[in-house]
Amino acid sequence: MKNLRQVNIRNLQPGMILGRPVVDERMTVILTTGTILEKPHISRLKFLGIRSVYIDDSKAGQAAKEISQTIINADNAFINRYNDVVLSTHKLFFDISQAKAGALREAKTEANAKLMPLAYSTGMMDMLYNLQTVSDSIYKHSVRVALLSGVIGKWLRLDKSTIQNLVLAGYLHDIGKTVLPEYVLKNDVRKMSPEVFELYIQHTTEGQRLLATADVDAGIKAAVLQHHEHVDGTGEPFGVAGNNIHQLAKIVAVANIYDSITAEKEGHRKQTPFEAVHIIASKMYSELDSSICVPFIVNVRNSFLGSEVRLTNGEKGKIIYYYPSDYASLPIVKTEMGNVIDLNRKEMQNISIQQYNPR
Repeated sequence: MKNLRQVNIRNLQPGMILGRPVVDERMTVILTTGTILEKPHISRLKFLGIRSVYIDDSKAGQAAKEISQTIINADNAFINRYNDVVLSTHKLFFDISQAKAGALREAKTEANAKLMPLAYSTGMMDMLYNLQTVSDSIYKHSVRVALLSGVIGKWLRLDKSTIQNLVLAGYLHDIGKTVLPEYVLKNDVRKMSPEVFELYIQHTTEGQRLLATADVDAGIKAAVLQHHEHVDGTGEPFGVAGNNIHQLAKIVAVANIYDSITAEKEGHRKQTPFEAVHIIASKMYSELDSSICVPFIVNVRNSFLGSEVRLTNGEKGKIIYYYPSDYASLPIVKTEMGNVIDLNRKEMQNISIQQYNPR
């Protein structure tokens, strides 16, 4: 039998176990029963204005904690390394923006010594999705895009030296933002006025300026300048298209979009990887390069196949299948009640994955 107690959000500690699901004002499930709270969970609950939760202090709850401890310990190594890079990125980016001698060499060392091993970590997509907390930080976003770019490079079977350049390109892709006015960066890109967006998009050309004389691969400089360009010519800052966009820029663009969708920011709740894949699939024959998107989509699908999910209709289930077709980008879910739900079908358009739990 459960032994539940109500705990104020201010008194929550990592390791506590939820005894009841946490829902928001729209009755959307935020965290499910049995979740072992970590710092990102607690930060998210505070951000969402949750005042208190029910904690399970029973023996069964403690047993669940012990069973999960191995997974938590494995994730901790990744989280600690990730946080270490984020901390050093603050100083590195400032030094680069001030043209400090040796700063770019340090950034390259950081990318090769710390980010490359993380990009090759088993289960990186799971860990990256779950460690994200509320933040509009350039530094966290840059580290995540670097890791995602490296993973995509690995999935594309690029050689090691190209993946090293790709990780550094992802790491530095927003370096130009360090010299933009703060009020520009605080704006939601989706809601910017044309005048503010014109200032915002200058982070690409400012980044190119900061790296103009740097001893880095030309593809890295191109990625910094072109990661908002679209293969159909509708992008920014110059509207270049097709093969005039460097391959590294095309890869960083996919990583950038995926992270922007799955990251939680002030005023924007992160969406699931499944929604991100669906959006990327919708752009893969227009804005994005399909030769990059197809392997990305296939591998992300494989990463989450068998994952437990909760649907917006309240049912829980597992992802059991994806159609081979590029267009059918959403999964098929088998619920605990034995129902098989194909989220690609029009009659299921009001049902989506509300919550994802890693395996």
